[in-house]
Amino acid sequence: MKKTLTSLTALMLLAGCGTETTAPQSPDNAEVQTAKTQVDAEISAEESARLNAFFATKFDEALSRSPVAQTFRGIKTDYDKWDDASEENALRELQIQRETVAEMHREFDPANLDAQAALSFRMASYELEQAERDFKYRSNVLVFNQMRGQHSGIPAFLINQHRISNVSDAEAYIARLNGIPAYLGAFQARAITAADNGVLAPRFVYDYVIDSAQNIITGYPFGDAQNHTPSPLYEDFAKKVAALELQTDETELLLSSARVALVDAVAPTYQRLISDMIKQRAKAGTDDGVWRLPDGGAYYAAQLANMTTTDLTAAEIHELGLSEMARIHAEMETIKDKVGFEGTLKAFMD
Repeated sequence: MKKTLTSLTALMLLAGCGTETTAPQSPDNAEVQTAKTQVDAEISAEESARLNAFFATKFDEALSRSPVAQTFRGIKTDYDKWDDASEENALRELQIQRETVAEMHREFDPANLDAQAALSFRMASYELEQAERDFKYRSNVLVFNQMRGQHSGIPAFLINQHRISNVSDAEAYIARLNGIPAYLGAFQARAITAADNGVLAPRFVYDYVIDSAQNIITGYPFGDAQNHTPSPLYEDFAKKVAALELQTDETELLLSSARVALVDAVAPTYQRLISDMIKQRAKAGTDDGVWRLPDGGAYYAAQLANMTTTDLTAAEIHELGLSEMARIHAEMETIKDKVGFEGTLKAFMD
């Protein structure tokens, strides 16, 4: 505001300057408004740029805390590490998000931002609201299911994202194999706690999880030493190392280290997961739907809010769907009659 007033004062003084024989002229309202608009635009551009820089800094800070996200972006700073998957870190990340949004509200006035920056401002606030809403139902999310979970996410990540361009990258891959017990173990701990609190997947889900986990530790170097059909992770690692065209002894050293990691670290971790899933399957029912989970109704309402960005209830959304179907079918009936089709709407569609 101070800059706006200063700029307007300067413009008004300049407008009042003339020759010695010319009386000072006051700027008319249009000139003042034009000057003010120009200054406001400059402030908006500066503040929007500053907000964008703020978001960029916060993004870089978040990225520095996630080795997995770094790898997805081709950054190899923490190439030998996994993310911190503990519950304590999840709470820390939520607190960081709270502090970031609070800082944003202290430092920026959305009235001084351009349309895009103002949208980003609102989105950051909304995302925190969503995170706060979701966190209380965190234990209701199925950690392992037939469609996603780190039991399949870990090998997919290593195979598809962890590039090996040199020996250091290969050693980082091996370090990540050795880090799987702690990383996957954190998710296993969450799943066990959730199951103890009554959060279980429908029984059929466990068969898919167990089969998927078993596939990861099937093949060489697991099990029968005579079976040299490679397991998925060993096959991936061996192909990537072979492409480096190293000396034979250096290649074998890397392969040997990978085999040790797979047998001593990966296999026991996946075997424990399979054992946990078998125990949970025995307690699971055949019902599905979040209504059966703790606070299932409230959890469902929170998910509706996330998916629709409205406060509509499930019943209201259902009624909206029915009314929309009726409206659309009525329009179809009108077209059917207009073209002279005699018969039902179903026959018309066929």
